[in-house]
Amino acid sequence: MLELGAGTIEDLYIYPIDMIGRFDGANGKIAGFVQIATDILGNHFAFNPNGQDPDLIYYCSHDPLGFGICAENIVELLRRFVASGFQIVEITDDIDLEDF
Repeated sequence: MLELGAGTIEDLYIYPIDMIGRFDGANGKIAGFVQIATDILGNHFAFNPNGQDPDLIYYCSHDPLGFGICAENIVELLRRFVASGFQIVEITDDIDLEDF
């Protein structure tokens, strides 16, 4: 992210450094996760810096409400996004979402 910076790739918006932030305590199980990107529907992509594997990228959905692992790291997320023809739904539809 430091090398490429912020920007939009089709329906994925990667945050600039000043917009990267943590989910607060009101967000239950994802409190402390760091948001790094969003999709066109307002769902977030984040990582857990305090987790066992801080490289894992999580999809945090508001409809349906839940979160789940969508990639092993940011590079895999971008590779999957490109391989799907920039269709976020192809990456996120098969995620087993866990409640917040």
